[in-house]
Amino acid sequence: MVARACAFAAALMALALPGAARAQGILSQMQDEVASIVSRARPAIVSIEDERALGGRGRQDAPKPTGPDVGGPNHRAPESGGKGDHHGMPEPPKIGSGFSIGDGFIVTTADVLSGMKNPLVMTEDGRRIHATVSGIDPEMNIGVLKLAAGMEIPGLKLGHSSSVYPGHFAISIGNQYGHLNSVALNLIAGVRDDGFPAGEHFYPSVIQIAGTVGVGTSGAPILDVHGEVVGMVAGIPFGDWTYAPFPNGPRRPESGRRNSAVVNTVGAGPGQGKPEPAPGATADQKIVFLRPPVTSAGFALPVDDMRPVLAGLRQGKLVHCWLGLDMDPVRKREDANGTVTTTWSVIVTTVYPNSPASAAGLQTGDKLLTVNGRQVVRLNSIRAALLRAQPGEPMEIRLERKGAPQTVTVKLAARPDKR
Repeated sequence: MVARACAFAAALMALALPGAARAQGILSQMQDEVASIVSRARPAIVSIEDERALGGRGRQDAPKPTGPDVGGPNHRAPESGGKGDHHGMPEPPKIGSGFSIGDGFIVTTADVLSGMKNPLVMTEDGRRIHATVSGIDPEMNIGVLKLAAGMEIPGLKLGHSSSVYPGHFAISIGNQYGHLNSVALNLIAGVRDDGFPAGEHFYPSVIQIAGTVGVGTSGAPILDVHGEVVGMVAGIPFGDWTYAPFPNGPRRPESGRRNSAVVNTVGAGPGQGKPEPAPGATADQKIVFLRPPVTSAGFALPVDDMRPVLAGLRQGKLVHCWLGLDMDPVRKREDANGTVTTTWSVIVTTVYPNSPASAAGLQTGDKLLTVNGRQVVRLNSIRAALLRAQPGEPMEIRLERKGAPQTVTVKLAARPDKR
């Protein structure tokens, strides 16, 4: 009996050990796979900096960032109109991340390139290559550089962000805190595809990243488990600019308070003159903007939204579409049986003559229900659909006119420069 018990115990141990070994093998395999993806991708990842960062009075060994990256939404021209900040310090040089897509083209954010006169691209092997701006889309926060003639570095393959779901791995490689090609293994936390306005930019959709990848990573790629680009990191504020009246001018944030807001007086920017009081306010009351906190790097632009824009910027031109409509959002709230339901819709208020909407027969008073199969819940839904499209493409709109459903197809046209 004792012999049988010992044999049974030995058998259990034998079964358990392979299981532990398998678990250890899976972790080791996962670790090696991530390392392999990073190793293949790193030669295509670059740091982008202003040439003045190499020397002169603009040199700063450890510039203090003011946002997710020195070239991000929080990095703005000094409000005083001078070349330095309020304390007379020189503006730090801009630094950001980017990645190659081949043929000498480098992709980054418009925030990184904004105001950068002489961009330099620094590669993993330490080379600094002169580049010129091929094109910038300030609306969607995308920029493309072209390396100097004859210069190329390996390119990353663009994947498909439509295959990205919450829980998927998100591997980012960028210029974290000045450290070139730093790696972060995060998760996809969610995908928001109903239009996302942020400051001066508008994103048709965004990928939310669970985890941070650090200051300086604006423009860094987000890779999937196949090593393909599914998005690009962008510094996006998680709150809109807010305002409040302050008597006797702006006040400084309380010292020692964490995440204190930066106070900027309206109209105090370069060439704006003295700030004007808000309507109904006295002369000693001014409206000030409170700059909200900014995520260190919690969002990325999906590559599917970027792809048509990149095609245009590589050719040095940018074309977005238009419908030729003015619209108003309508909010309806119903409270029945203890449940509150709020529905949004969009009503056409103006149809411009000689526009794609006019040619398709859209009319004032039409209630837009879906665009290309996506439900229209707010004006952002229409804007997002237009940014995803290219001139000449058809756009299917399902609408309600005088209580009757209809479907029209609009042939999109290029957005006029002025309208």
